[in-house]
Amino acid sequence: MANLELTYGINSNGQLVHVNSVARGQACQCICPNCGADLIAKQGIKKTWHFAHANESDCKGARMTALHMLAQQIIKNRKSVRLPRYEGMYAPPFESKVITFDNIKLEKIFQSEEINRRPDCVGIKCDKYGNTREIWIEIKVTHGVDQLKMQAIREKNISCIEIDLR
Repeated sequence: MANLELTYGINSNGQLVHVNSVARGQACQCICPNCGADLIAKQGIKKTWHFAHANESDCKGARMTALHMLAQQIIKNRKSVRLPRYEGMYAPPFESKVITFDNIKLEKIFQSEEINRRPDCVGIKCDKYGNTREIWIEIKVTHGVDQLKMQAIREKNISCIEIDLR
């Protein structure tokens, strides 16, 4: 199996950036998306360009966190998601379609007596009368929506999409 390298870091402006778009070495001024440690942009001629932790730590979750953040960034920038064709037990069947949103909020906290959750993204759709509808978007990299969260989503009749990036 190929060694997967960390190719995204967080720059000094707090933005997720690819190793190809930064200065070489510590001049990249990037930190790890998972642990916050300083990164070095390895941009040599023999190996694939990647980031390494300056303190040589073995941050196990860095690539997964970066993938998660990249998916959030893409959804926020495009303000849309494509749903595959669906024939299941939780909704009526439908053909593949794109859902476009008027706005996307990342990591929005929903807190009340009944629910305390933070979906990865919330897509907001507005109709011509000014009414809004929110659709939660969960991004599965290693862990999906657990049973407690699923139960709360169902009890509150919240529309939710889970995108599986495994």
